[in-house]
Amino acid sequence: MLRLRVGAQMRTVLFSTEKWLNVEHPEMGLCPHEYGVIGSLATSGMGIVAQFHWDEFIKQNPDGDVDAALIKRCEQSKPAMVLATHVIQYAERNVKADIYGHIRDELKIPVVMLWGESAPDVVAHADALAPHVTLNLWIDTRAEWSKHTKFPEKCLRLFEPKDAALFNCDGDARRDIPLSFVGASFGRMDRSLNLGFLSGRSVGYFKAGGQRENPLSPADYAGFLKRSVVTMNFSSAVTFQHLTGRVIEAALCGAMLLESENSETSELLDPYADYVPFKEPFHWIGNGQIGFQDGDLAEKATHYAYQKPDEARAIAESGRRKVLERCDGREFWGKLFEALGIKDEDPT
Repeated sequence: MLRLRVGAQMRTVLFSTEKWLNVEHPEMGLCPHEYGVIGSLATSGMGIVAQFHWDEFIKQNPDGDVDAALIKRCEQSKPAMVLATHVIQYAERNVKADIYGHIRDELKIPVVMLWGESAPDVVAHADALAPHVTLNLWIDTRAEWSKHTKFPEKCLRLFEPKDAALFNCDGDARRDIPLSFVGASFGRMDRSLNLGFLSGRSVGYFKAGGQRENPLSPADYAGFLKRSVVTMNFSSAVTFQHLTGRVIEAALCGAMLLESENSETSELLDPYADYVPFKEPFHWIGNGQIGFQDGDLAEKATHYAYQKPDEARAIAESGRRKVLERCDGREFWGKLFEALGIKDEDPT
């Protein structure tokens, strides 16, 4: 349930983000921010969305000045803050760092740079931007980024919010998929081996999605999660474990999360009460190598998806309630506004 504030004007957030997963291939679909931080602001009742898709501007205006266009958008929308992204692969096509510094220092608008992965090379880019932004915001781990940053005082960690208008249990979708994996396995050797291990043990599962394999619309992606009794997730980022967006999306859609063991998800959800961890048969052991161990993925998948689906549904509902309370946008935006000293606007 949304909690709207009475007697206060809503705060506008300008999102300076990419529109597409891949600017060269728009057919791959929209960037997940559209149904993550962006969608959560409006559906949680915490603010008003203004947008500037810098990749779309560059694509449509190859000779245009993206930096000047962003400044103009700030002057037009007069936001309480700018939440921005920087895509490492786009290099010089990103908005320049000093432009964000101008927005922060000259226009007096706080600038928050959102980062979805705490890998060392990503943290290095965040550090390069740190002198020009108000905060670097991390959503995937509680502390991995802190091992690499030179500017810990400029960092904040929050759980990623999701658009509850898309990820929910509303409607009459039937739970007709006992076990699913809705994500990428192409180029993810550990995932491919573990899924193959399940097949070898005659554990049936439904597979869909993957950016390169079979791109799904947001509605189709959420639809498969809503139809799943149990859905699997893998938390490895090869050299560290992280909290993926699928954890929150699956829980909001009422699917029981069966996820590889890690220390991140348990910060948000209680093991066996809100989700079920499993030990991966195939797992990264360092130096780009994968090892094998006596895992319990097949046993737990069989138990919860096929033998005890009612038990799975009870765990899923507990997880759904907890994630709805913490990841529908109210906590994220409330804590971010508080960190920046942004208050409700006086309607007078």
